[in-house]
Amino acid sequence: MSLEFFEEMKTLVGFSQADRDNLLSLKSRFRFRIPGIAEDIHDSLKRTPATAELARKQGKAMKDAHIHWMNGLFEGEYEADYFHNRQKIGTEQVASQWPPHLVEGIFSQVRSRALEIVLEEQPKATQASRQCDSILKILDLDLLIIHCAFREERLNRIFEITGINRQLVDRLIEHGGAVRPH
Repeated sequence: MSLEFFEEMKTLVGFSQADRDNLLSLKSRFRFRIPGIAEDIHDSLKRTPATAELARKQGKAMKDAHIHWMNGLFEGEYEADYFHNRQKIGTEQVASQWPPHLVEGIFSQVRSRALEIVLEEQPKATQASRQCDSILKILDLDLLIIHCAFREERLNRIFEITGINRQLVDRLIEHGGAVRPH
């Protein structure tokens, strides 16, 4: 995934200056709630057989990584540095051999808790709706970056195992739409 693709996806989902402002305005509200969300995630990972061992081994480091990631959601900067940071997180998830569906589970928990926090603390329905929308957009963009890291890793494995030339496959895919069977 490239920075250009990330910018294209921000345009597609309608991620705007208003979303940046909404997320930045939530920073102080979330700062003190994020450690609790990270603790809840960690507890659920310890209860899940597929992640229990990893959660016990990585403990505080894992919680700290989740806290750092979630704090980044509310910094107000969503350009190249943000993209590269999120790409690094995705690469680390792949290297840790986390199954993609478990990452989805973590995102689901964050989504639910974040929306709950906004709705319980924002008395104006219109503003709460806008803030929730901004949270959903940035989480979707983050998840997209992580999914791309998983996809790249799987493709790299296929090319390594089969010996198929990646550049050739990329060219075939690029030109595949123009080639029609007779």
